[in-house]
Amino acid sequence: SSGARSPVEQLPSAVRAAHILVVDDEPSIAQCTAEMLELAGFTVEVETDSLKAEARLRETPYDIDMLITD
Repeated sequence: SSGARSPVEQLPSAVRAAHILVVDDEPSIAQCTAEMLELAGFTVEVETDSLKAEARLRETPYDIDMLITD
């Protein structure tokens, strides 16, 4: 092995435990995105229902630092 790092290992580590909400109606894509972000050190929530995600953001908007959606 040449010691090359995988693309996930090359992601920058989270400076702090940012909380990210991943919203995608395709569960496998949402989960894959969440796993990559968790490996980089982020706290991640996954939602596959856009109406539930909207309700989640309205309930406690300041708990989420970033929203990733398709």
